[in-house]
Amino acid sequence: MVKVNPVLERLMRVFPEGGRRDFLRLDMNENPEGLPEDFVAEVCAEITPAFLATYPEPDRLLAALAAYHHLPPDRFSLTDGSEMAIKHVFEVFALPGTQVVTVTPTFAMYEVYCEMFGVTHRGVPLGENLTFPTEDFLAAIGKDTSLVVLLSPNNPAGGVLPRGEVERIIRRAAEYDAVVVIDEAYHYFCEVSYLDLAERHENVVVLRT
Repeated sequence: MVKVNPVLERLMRVFPEGGRRDFLRLDMNENPEGLPEDFVAEVCAEITPAFLATYPEPDRLLAALAAYHHLPPDRFSLTDGSEMAIKHVFEVFALPGTQVVTVTPTFAMYEVYCEMFGVTHRGVPLGENLTFPTEDFLAAIGKDTSLVVLLSPNNPAGGVLPRGEVERIIRRAAEYDAVVVIDEAYHYFCEVSYLDLAERHENVVVLRT
């Protein structure tokens, strides 16, 4: 009999319900108005038969991202959405027998990947009025921690941590050689970004989508 990783047997893939096409879709963080028509027309004009038949070359996109963010191209990694980026982070840094510290509730895929990679999920409950539990969060980071996850803004609770608190968490994680993931999937909805911290601290990874 073929053996299957028993961890994966506990996971269940959840698919969205069908029949949503003709409704105003507000349940999955989709843009209800769609992309701007002039942008779609510009993109479509560049799609040729040859374009569709060849593997993409990432160098041009990496160069554009580097120029836009004023960072070297080797600071970037392109993935199929931030969920795949999270998976890559777990593959590299979530060592067996360690724990991953997040707040709870948070983006569900972090707990899913903890299950998949056999690491412990340490969820620190949000405080009253959904405030970030900074002191409890710092206390949860210890010698068994491999990853520390911050969402900015937080998903689903909202809210952005002050920079000073983020840097306290980064320094605490560094004491235990833990990597801090700053998930900025929704940073476009606020004026705060911690992208520069990935340059200043070797244990910081910033995700965008």
